[in-house]
Amino acid sequence: TGREYLAGLLHDVGKAFMEHHFPQEFLSVVVYAMERNCGMNEAEKRLLDITHAEISEMLCEKWGLHREIVRAARFHHEPDSPFNKDLVEPEGEKLLATCICVADSLANVMRANIQGSKHVGMPFESLPEWKLFKSFTPRTSLNLDVVSELQLAREALQIAA
Repeated sequence: TGREYLAGLLHDVGKAFMEHHFPQEFLSVVVYAMERNCGMNEAEKRLLDITHAEISEMLCEKWGLHREIVRAARFHHEPDSPFNKDLVEPEGEKLLATCICVADSLANVMRANIQGSKHVGMPFESLPEWKLFKSFTPRTSLNLDVVSELQLAREALQIAA
């Protein structure tokens, strides 16, 4: 449907919004997250009382995007939140938010994201979001060797550097 791709592209649009419209506050969040090794979402909650995920949700909603994309943007750091509910397709939005969360954590593990995440250096298979993702019943078979994929990504990053 393309929703997965669009959700992946737009889930952090709130960061771009903050950086453009509130550059000093955004810089404060980045510095806070890096100094305390807590991740941007937690730093935003502490410093701004609003997160990039909440801003992303508002922007996606304003643009009239599908409800699944809106909720995936909002809950990509907490896909298992009790507030992440859809009466039409209860598991659909949790799955998409979980996929975005797993991809976001993979970027953190690979150090391809703003540093400060608590997941840096953790084995990918032990991440709570990966365990949540594995709890869903797949519609089709997907054979994914995370360790091999991580090694390929590391090699690609080393070549690019």
